[in-house]
Amino acid sequence: MLLGTVFGSLAAAVFFLIFEKGVQWVRRRRERGRGTTGGATMRVQVRLGEGAVGGAREEEVERLVYEEFDTEQHEVLGITLQAGPVAVGVCCFLSDREVEFYWERVPQCCLREAAPQDHRNLMAAVSLWSAKWTMAEAVNFLVSSGELVRSVSSGSSAAWRQVARWEARHQYSFYPQWTDNYVCGDVAAEDLWEELVAAAKRLVNSSEAEVDGCWDDLPVAHWRRRRVRVATEHFHCVPHPGEVSPDLTPVTSEAEVAVAADLVSL
Repeated sequence: MLLGTVFGSLAAAVFFLIFEKGVQWVRRRRERGRGTTGGATMRVQVRLGEGAVGGAREEEVERLVYEEFDTEQHEVLGITLQAGPVAVGVCCFLSDREVEFYWERVPQCCLREAAPQDHRNLMAAVSLWSAKWTMAEAVNFLVSSGELVRSVSSGSSAAWRQVARWEARHQYSFYPQWTDNYVCGDVAAEDLWEELVAAAKRLVNSSEAEVDGCWDDLPVAHWRRRRVRVATEHFHCVPHPGEVSPDLTPVTSEAEVAVAADLVSL
């Protein structure tokens, strides 16, 4: 009785395996007859091959590669720093895998003011990038002044009101953070935050000719990167008395932007 049960079970298992192989063989013949395959990988490869050539196809393939720091939601990580007359800002668009930055000399009329420049540089960045932050789930922004962070977070100061107007206009959530004591919330993102601060420090202490050499240690250095220009009007989002210096900011052409983006992708 026991032997009969054992042999019966073995026979059933062998029959099931043979039947499954037969069904798969028949299915493959049918799919080959229709010119399709059953594997998900092959479907992706066919889709990429249609209408995508050269750089466009490579860009789409990169989109399918796992990235440690990109996000499904529209999220942003940014920073502003200033050393003397040089103001810099870096903005990482995490869902788009793109980095924008600026290196600018602050207008002379603004430098005559005795007030701290951190607020002015922050508002220049906010006014410059707010349109691209529209509907962002989170804009985490690092600044070097703990006092400015407390002021923007107070809910009642002039600095808070200035940021809040841009925030309400473009419907994003702005979270100021102090470079010396930030809370990123995600342990996996700590490397990116730390290296972004280091890259911004290298940038602010570099000459204009050296700005392209500040990114090697940034974990997202392979992302598409481009330099943007900050006009005098952006720095004047924080007004000051007296005369205003003329705007001498050069306008970056679309061709120059395209060339810079291609160099980064290489």
